[in-house]
Amino acid sequence: MSVHISNRISVLIKELGYNFNSFSKVIGLTNNTTIGRIVNEQRNPSYEVLRKIMDTFENVNAYWLLTGKGEMFANNKMEEPVAEYVKLSFDTKLLAYFREKDIELLKLSEENGKLKEKIRTLKEE
Repeated sequence: MSVHISNRISVLIKELGYNFNSFSKVIGLTNNTTIGRIVNEQRNPSYEVLRKIMDTFENVNAYWLLTGKGEMFANNKMEEPVAEYVKLSFDTKLLAYFREKDIELLKLSEENGKLKEKIRTLKEE
């Protein structure tokens, strides 16, 4: 059973000594609603939220944040290239995911248009 990323974010917030409000401000969010929903409703964080966390807390192990594997914090200089690789790999995977979803949305939009046309035709009959 894997622990949801929202749980790791909650643990990270506590470990760093923040609450939702102070953590949100430190990473550059305008209020604590986003972080509250991620943690309390076990929502997946957006790319932007993950990026803000990683940019603000450079010692947080990106691999741990994303997968729960490894240590919460990068402990030495040798881990930095790995963390950077994980960030780049994560960016690439996110771009591929967004492209896939864009294609899916386009197909659904086309299907929606066809269905609307069928409904219009049926109404005319």
